[in-house]
Amino acid sequence: RATVTFRTTSSSFNIGLIAGENLGAISNCYVYSEAVTNSPYTNFLTVSTSSLEDIGYVAGIAGTNTGSITNSRSALYAISSYNLAGVVGTNSGIIASTYFKNGVLIGNSRTQNLAGFAIENTSDAQILTSYVSGTNNSTMVYSDDTEHYLLSTTEEAGFVYNNEGTITDCYTNINIQGSSQMAGFVFSNSGGTIRNSFSTSILQH
Repeated sequence: RATVTFRTTSSSFNIGLIAGENLGAISNCYVYSEAVTNSPYTNFLTVSTSSLEDIGYVAGIAGTNTGSITNSRSALYAISSYNLAGVVGTNSGIIASTYFKNGVLIGNSRTQNLAGFAIENTSDAQILTSYVSGTNNSTMVYSDDTEHYLLSTTEEAGFVYNNEGTITDCYTNINIQGSSQMAGFVFSNSGGTIRNSFSTSILQH
């Protein structure tokens, strides 16, 4: 068990634990990390900056995706002062049957954002049959899991921060905490399409 820390001098970058940039196909992959009980933030992926001008994307599976990601899972524990997402930073391809579950994402940036699944879903990109969730409780519609959550000091969303593409048959069911500017599913739907999707996430400020 170890805490992984990335250090870089680049002013723009993409970090993904399967691929920094995916131009091909990722299928049946699993990213897993687990926090140590009674030892806060041990085993977390940590990415930080001292400059407000740097722009970076940190994500569980791929920093950017222009190909396809299918049947994959992320259970990432991460702290980042850059854009942070559970699955991909920027999606310009197709993602299907993929999910972020039982992880913790903590964003401590003053200028960048956080989302459970993806920061950007660009024009013509698609996310299908995917979700973000904590541990499910069979007696409740929503998850009351307090060990797995999203927490940010800036704007955050349960699923996608900015959507310009298509999201179909997706949902969120995870505790969302921190910022006064948050959304259970999509923070900004910028000309995109959302179909047959919902959120039962609890938002706490």
